[in-house]
Amino acid sequence: MVGLFLAISLVLTSCGSAPAASAQSTGPQLRVTISGIPQEYAGKFGFITMDTGSSRNDPTVAWAMGNIGSGSITFNILDWVTDKAYNKTGNYYLAFLIYEDMDAVGGDQLWMGIIMSKDIGEATSIDFTEFVKM
Repeated sequence: MVGLFLAISLVLTSCGSAPAASAQSTGPQLRVTISGIPQEYAGKFGFITMDTGSSRNDPTVAWAMGNIGSGSITFNILDWVTDKAYNKTGNYYLAFLIYEDMDAVGGDQLWMGIIMSKDIGEATSIDFTEFVKM
C-alpha cells in the first residue's frame, strides 16, 4: 500500500515546486485539521501526504488517513517510512485525497487537491478552499 501512495506522490511531481521542509521541531506529533469540507464528503475516507517539495528529489515524508466527519477531519501525522508519530514542523507540499472508503484507496478518488507550500506546526488548521483541486 505504501508503494501505491508513493506512486500517487510521484504523479504530483510535475505540479511545480515548493520550498524544502526544514526540521524545526522535534516536539509532539503533528496534527492537521482540514475544515470546511463540503457535506457531500461526510463519512468518506480522507488521506493526506506531506512532501518536502514537488520534484522527484523531494520525497514524501509523512502521511495520515481517517474518516471525514461533518465538515472536517483531524489527522495525526505519521512518518512515511516508520509509521510512527511525525513531529517535524516546517514547510510542506500537501496532497489531500478523498475516497469513497478505505477499500477504494488506489482506485479513483472522489476528490484530490494540493497545496504547493504550507507551514505546518504542531497543530495546524487548513480550510478546504486552500487546496487547489486537481
